[in-house]
Amino acid sequence: RASGMPRARSGSPPAADDVAAREAFIAWLEAEGVDTSALRLHDFPWGRGVAAARDIRPGERVLSVPRRLIVTAETARSSPVGERLLRGWPEAPAEALLCAYLAAERRAGERSPWYPWFRLLPRTYDLPVTYSE
Repeated sequence: RASGMPRARSGSPPAADDVAAREAFIAWLEAEGVDTSALRLHDFPWGRGVAAARDIRPGERVLSVPRRLIVTAETARSSPVGERLLRGWPEAPAEALLCAYLAAERRAGERSPWYPWFRLLPRTYDLPVTYSE
């Protein structure tokens, strides 16, 4: 088990594969230099998130993520899929670039540098735009 961020605690324990995915994600963050000691993954009634793992002092930095671990429109734009998209659609909006990039990276599975993060994303979700009534 990775040090730092403890596993989530909720009404029911996460499934074994979810625990493994959480631990792999934390290990990945820590290997990339992210200090996870102030936070823990948590399943809230409304979805997965992070919660304080300990008391936080006013003004204390609880998370600092290196820029290389932030998916941005520039990340997508400079990727092979972004470059292909822009050749056919030079004015593609940032949202389209991000969608195409994330879809390609998710499809790459374990070959993607984002794989530890993708494993934690929900498989299904509800959005008002998908409601039938």
